[in-house]
Amino acid sequence: MRHRLRRPVRILVASMLVAALGLATVAPVAAARHAGCAAAESGWAEYAAAEAATLIWPSVVDQSPWGGDLNAFIATIEGLDLNGDGDLCLKRIAGFHENSPWHGVIFNYLVDNTANAADG
Repeated sequence: MRHRLRRPVRILVASMLVAALGLATVAPVAAARHAGCAAAESGWAEYAAAEAATLIWPSVVDQSPWGGDLNAFIATIEGLDLNGDGDLCLKRIAGFHENSPWHGVIFNYLVDNTANAADG
């Protein structure tokens, strides 16, 4: 009985090993992320991190976490650049209906340029 169990166990281990090796060769390809922002029609645009920070800075209501220092804010924004290429995607939403309590407020969405890049 013990002898019969060895063969299925060997087949199972061999199958798991083949599967693991297959994943190991596919994983780097799947992990390679595309750079760039989503389509411009969707409102996303690619900026250098410092440029994006400069655009956002006037609309930051409470600048006290950075001591009112734009350079400190730029350093924070540069920390969002996950792939190290210096670029980020920025989407600004403004122009809410005039009866909205959010009228005149600009919302800034800032992500790394690999976060929402289109495949292909």
